[in-house]
Amino acid sequence: MYLPDGLHRPSGFFLSFPTQPPVFIFAPKQRTMAQFITSFQQLMITAALPEEVLGYIQDPSAVMTLYCNQEDVFTATIYQYNGYVRLYDIRSLIEEYIRESGDKPYCDCYFKLIAGQSTIISDRFTVIYSEFNFPNAASFFANHFATTRKSFRIYREGQQYIWWYKDTGIIDDAWYTDCIIQPTDGSAPKVVRIDEGSNKNGGYRYLWVKPKDIQKIIDENDQLDKGKLLSFTIHRGGRSMTFYVTDEQPDLTISFYDGFL
Repeated sequence: MYLPDGLHRPSGFFLSFPTQPPVFIFAPKQRTMAQFITSFQQLMITAALPEEVLGYIQDPSAVMTLYCNQEDVFTATIYQYNGYVRLYDIRSLIEEYIRESGDKPYCDCYFKLIAGQSTIISDRFTVIYSEFNFPNAASFFANHFATTRKSFRIYREGQQYIWWYKDTGIIDDAWYTDCIIQPTDGSAPKVVRIDEGSNKNGGYRYLWVKPKDIQKIIDENDQLDKGKLLSFTIHRGGRSMTFYVTDEQPDLTISFYDGFL
């Protein structure tokens, strides 16, 4: 081997160079065989459901199933186009299920996608029936009863049904009712509070509001001032609803939905 001038190779020492470049081995990137593209918020309303549920598959077709409260509500075989499968009009499917179930005005849902040897489960989410669309269901139900109204006029011997949904059991909801009464001594109206403690339970909650029951609590509680109930506001956490009590008996009682079941 030729060495430049001034360099001498010691006896018994040999120089060697690699004859081939090093080889680097890269593991191929794994591609998901099937997956859901559409995602869902933990708490939703039917009016805000997406128009389609989108999934990706590598097989020619897939079976997509909608489950509501663990029941198979709808199953379809869907053929892919450019690798995507779509299920449309899920709002109608879920709203019909809620109406026909007749138990609660909401349901717990998820989707299952089966393509070849792959089985994929979507996000699990709770859907509340609502004909009105608003941007954040969790925020709305944390601060509102399930109604678009803030007050009712109610007959003293009548009753009114209200319900609400709490999506977490972590935070305590303070429960109390502020009442405006006309004192028996004829003095100016005053406010008395009925403290009902707190509640941490989540999910669907409801209440039959009856002025006569509230009046009875005022009459029988020695710590409360006495008087005739004029109005009251029910508080459940950040939610509030005011009722104005009247002695005028209604000639007609009508039951209706105001966007919520």
